[in-house]
Amino acid sequence: MIKKQVMVNILEGREDRPIAKLVQVTNNYKSRIYFLEPENNRRINGKSMMGMMTLALYPGEPVTVEVDGEDEKEAMEGIENYLTGQGK
Repeated sequence: MIKKQVMVNILEGREDRPIAKLVQVTNNYKSRIYFLEPENNRRINGKSMMGMMTLALYPGEPVTVEVDGEDEKEAMEGIENYLTGQGK
């Protein structure tokens, strides 16, 4: 399992398109992917559009990503690239 804080640099509040694209990115991998929301002590399934719509992601703020599975390194890299604006 890999757990890492990633700085969000591409999203504008809670717009649908960036979240939809992020869900597409997470669904490219076999690993289980969760975004952690410490304020509410929640783990949100990164492959669930409905769940991800409840996650507040804002530019310049970190989010903790947890990835567990056979392609976890590749998944974390892909998610990090997208969130930091390197993989638009």
